[in-house]
Amino acid sequence: MQWSGRRAELSHDLLKNRIFPGIFKLGKVLHGEVEDSNFVTHFAVINIEEIERLCIELELLSNGAEYALSPSRYFEIPPLSGLDKESKDRFAQAIHANWVGQAKLQVRLCRLNESLSGVRAITSMWRDEAKSDLLQVTINAALLLQELRRLSSEVSDLASLPPYGRAK
Repeated sequence: MQWSGRRAELSHDLLKNRIFPGIFKLGKVLHGEVEDSNFVTHFAVINIEEIERLCIELELLSNGAEYALSPSRYFEIPPLSGLDKESKDRFAQAIHANWVGQAKLQVRLCRLNESLSGVRAITSMWRDEAKSDLLQVTINAALLLQELRRLSSEVSDLASLPPYGRAK
């Protein structure tokens, strides 16, 4: 699957349609709006594992972002692929270097990786304190939701990189 398709799948299907609803339900259970005595335990087992898988997938996605998103890839397909090798290499390198700078790619990837680290720290804390008191579970849920929202924003931000979108 192409990079952009995998990013969309992870962001939409896993994060927004599976993980966020679990966190929102956890909030309702903790707040007393929904009765489900096993959900806190279920969340700690099932949802935390999904979140950890998401982090692994997003790290792989992040590692491949520079190549997958670079406009220098246009030199791999016609008509630009028809240039002589020397011209193609020189232009592709110059365009790539310019794009990396203008898109602030390293800054974006750094923010994404910081978000991943934050999510991982919270899920690790959650695993260590899974049997903790309700207050700690509530605090962890709020922290996790905050970090996952930040992560979602960073993942979506990568889709706005030129030439596919508009740089912020």
